[in-house]
Amino acid sequence: MYIRLFNNVSGIINSRVFIEEEQHYYDAETLKSAMKKIFSAMKKRDGFNDVSFQICSDAGFYVVVDRWDAESESFRTTFHERWNSSDLPVMKSQKNVLGWALDFLKNDEAMKNETA
Repeated sequence: MYIRLFNNVSGIINSRVFIEEEQHYYDAETLKSAMKKIFSAMKKRDGFNDVSFQICSDAGFYVVVDRWDAESESFRTTFHERWNSSDLPVMKSQKNVLGWALDFLKNDEAMKNETA
């Protein structure tokens, strides 16, 4: 599984610079550490910080996490079964989003072991 992070930052020459990062994860501890940093970045300035990310499964489905709601202390998440389909956005807690990411990791590792 991997995480694709999107970030708009202030540039030196341009007023806004779009940055996209992608990182694959193979163990739970590394994933938890990265997610903690991402959640912290998303919570800055009450969620108006131009940070969003996708939790992507190697099987092709993914979850978009695109906004932090400070009042309800939850993140807006949208599940995508494939690139051109999506469920309705749902507000999830940090713990639930992390659980989702760990499930993706576990499922991808199980699929690798079955095919090996």
